[in-house]
Amino acid sequence: MSNTVDQHPLTYCYRHAPGKERLVDKQKAELLAEQVALLSKQDHDAVRAIWSAFTAASATLRPLILDGILLASCLPQLSHISTELHTLLRMDFIADMPTETSVRILQYLDATSLCHAAQVSRKWKQIADDDAVWHRLCVQHIDRKCAKCGWGLPLMDAKKRKIDSPEPVATEPRIAPASSSNGTTSNGTSSNSIPKRKTLSDDDNLDIVKRQKTDSGCISSSSKSPELLEADIITTALEQRVTVPERPWKDIYAERLVVERNWRRGTFQQRVLLGHTDGVMCLHYDEASALLVTGGYDRTIRVWNVDTGCIIKILQGHEQSVRAVYFDDAKLFSASMDRTIKLWNWKTGECIRTLEGHTGGVLCLHVDDKMLVSGSDDGYVRVWSTAHNKAFGWKAHSEWVNRVQIYNKKQLFTCSDDTTVKLWDIDTKQLLRTFTGHVGQVYGMVAALPHGHDLVRLPPGYGYTLLATDGVHYSDGTKSLSANQAGKLVTASLDNTIKIWNVGTGECVLTCFGHTEGVWCVTFDSLRMASGSHDGTVKVWDFESGQVLHTLNRHRSPVNCIALSDTKIISGDDDGTIVIWDFLPANAAVDSSKLNL
Repeated sequence: MSNTVDQHPLTYCYRHAPGKERLVDKQKAELLAEQVALLSKQDHDAVRAIWSAFTAASATLRPLILDGILLASCLPQLSHISTELHTLLRMDFIADMPTETSVRILQYLDATSLCHAAQVSRKWKQIADDDAVWHRLCVQHIDRKCAKCGWGLPLMDAKKRKIDSPEPVATEPRIAPASSSNGTTSNGTSSNSIPKRKTLSDDDNLDIVKRQKTDSGCISSSSKSPELLEADIITTALEQRVTVPERPWKDIYAERLVVERNWRRGTFQQRVLLGHTDGVMCLHYDEASALLVTGGYDRTIRVWNVDTGCIIKILQGHEQSVRAVYFDDAKLFSASMDRTIKLWNWKTGECIRTLEGHTGGVLCLHVDDKMLVSGSDDGYVRVWSTAHNKAFGWKAHSEWVNRVQIYNKKQLFTCSDDTTVKLWDIDTKQLLRTFTGHVGQVYGMVAALPHGHDLVRLPPGYGYTLLATDGVHYSDGTKSLSANQAGKLVTASLDNTIKIWNVGTGECVLTCFGHTEGVWCVTFDSLRMASGSHDGTVKVWDFESGQVLHTLNRHRSPVNCIALSDTKIISGDDDGTIVIWDFLPANAAVDSSKLNL
C-alpha cells in the first residue's frame, strides 16, 4: 500500500480560476494607447518593453514582477494603484453567478428596482425580465395587498388567466354575488302606485319605507403565511390544468399596475345606460362575460352587454317591482314584491319556473351552488334546495329581511329593518350570533371568508377541504372557522355608517363615516370597498383604514344598488339611470418595456 498522501488539486473561486480570462476594457485600452503615443520614442519603447515582458512572463513570475514594482513605488504611485484596483476588482455578481442564483436574488426586489436593474446591461435585463421573478411579484400582489409595500393589484378576468406550474397565482373562490333591492309595500298593491320612500328627515327613522339593494364582494388577508399560500397553490393546481401562461408575467403585472394606478388616482371613463322607465333596484354584473342584469320598479329585468351598452334581452312577467336578480351562464333568478321568485332562461327570455311560498314580497335572494335562499317583508327566510327538491323556512326577524347571504355552505347571514344582522345555521335553523350596533335599518350586507380558509373545491371524488388547522368539523369533512380564523362582514345602514365586523367574535372592528345620508348598498373585494347612498354619491373606501379614497358624483337621486369588479363600479339609482365607472384604460394591452415605474 502506498504511503504517499493524495495531493488534492487547489480549489479556486470563480474569479481566480486559472482558466478564467478577464474581459479587456476596450475603452481603457484605447485611452492607454493614446497616452503612450504622445511619449518620446525612447519612453515609448521602454513602456512597450515592460508591458511585453510582463505579458510574456509565466504565471509564477508575474506575482514576483508585481511585488518588485510595488516595492519600488512611492506613496502617490501606490495610491494610484489602489484607486485603479478598486475599479478593476468590482464584481458583476448577477452576470457571473449561475442564472438560478441570480434569479433567486432578484426575486427579493420590488417592481421599480427590477426595472432599474433591467437597464444595467443586456445580461441584467435578461435575468430581471425572467418569468420566475415577475411571477413571484404577481403572487405577492395580485388580488391581495402585499404585506411589505402595501400595494395590491386587481385580479382582472380570472376566467381567462392561465396558471404556471411551479408557483401559480393563488386565486380565491369569489362569493356568488347576492342580489337584492328595494321594496315599497308589504301588501299586494303595485309598487308604482305608492311613494317609493319617505324622506330621511322623518322623525321616526325606523318607519322609513323598506328598500333593498344589490351588492357583492370577497376579502383576502394582506398578510398570508407562506404555509397557507403553499396550500392554496397545491389545491389550485389540483383543480386546474397546469399550462404555460400565454403572456409574460411582467406584462401581466404591468397591465394590472396601470389599472391599480387609475383606482388610486381616481382616473376613469364614465358611461350611462338608459332603458329602465323607473328606479333601478338591483343589479348583478359578471366581468368575465361583460354581462349586466338589472331589475327595477318598472317590473322588468334587463340583460345588458356592458362593452357595447346595448340591451340584449328584456324579461317581463313579474306583477310588481323586481327586487333581486342573480344569473349564471344559462339561468337567471329574480325576486319580486309580487311574492314570487322566477327562474328564467335569460338567453331565450322564457320563464322556466315560478317559486311560490312567501306570504310577503320577496326582497332579496342569494344563490350558492344548488341552494337558493330568499327573504321577504314578513320577516321570514326560505331555503330552496334544488339538489333535494325541497324548501323550508323560518321567522328570522321582526321586520323586513333586506338581505340574505349563504356563508361557508352551512350558515346564513340576514339583515333587517330591526337594525340587526344575524348568523344562522341553515340545517338546524339555530341562531348562532346577533350583530348589534347600527341604530338604523340595515340594507347593505356582504360577508366573505378570508384567504387561506375558503372552502376549496377539489377534483371529483375529493369533495371539499378547508385550509385550516382547527375549527368545528362538519359531517362532510369540512370545518367551520374558529374565532381567530373568521372572515369579515360589512354592513350598511340608514344611520349613515358602514360597519366592518369580525364574524368569529361578533365585534365591530371599524365604523366608516362619510356619507351625509343613509347608505343603501355596499360591496367590497380584497382591495377596496364601494358604497351608494341616499345622498346620491358613490364612495370608494380603503378597506383596512376606512378612509374615503374617492367620491363619485353623477347620480341625481339615491343610489339603490352597486357592483364592484376589478376594473369597474356599476351603480343604479331611483331615476332608472345606470352609471358605469370604468378604471380600465382604453388600450388595455400595456407594453411592459415602456412601463414607467
